[in-house]
Amino acid sequence: MGKPLTEWICAGLGAIITVATFAVVALDLPGARADIPDIRVTVKGIEPANEGFVVRIRARNVSDTTAAAFEIEGTLKRGSEIVETSHVTFDYVPRGSEENGGLWFRQDPRNLELLVRPTGYQEP
Repeated sequence: MGKPLTEWICAGLGAIITVATFAVVALDLPGARADIPDIRVTVKGIEPANEGFVVRIRARNVSDTTAAAFEIEGTLKRGSEIVETSHVTFDYVPRGSEENGGLWFRQDPRNLELLVRPTGYQEP
């Protein structure tokens, strides 16, 4: 006696779902893409805080690659003189996401030239 039609349909659907799952996982494996993260760092604002000022920043990852240990440096300058620096590290900046944080300074960044730039990342 043959197998019922519903068994064949369920077996076929199961096979399709299994193959699709393996394909999705294979595409997301590390090393599948050699892209460099494209993370845009912007200043959201400057606020007085305990013992100084906080420069609120946003790191927006517009690429398909996740960055780990993403480092950002903020520098306060007066002319060519570096007055103060601050660093922050985001544990992860997943692809297509935004992370927010802050850089602490003792001096008011509004009275000096503020430079904010990414300085490094690690592949997860």
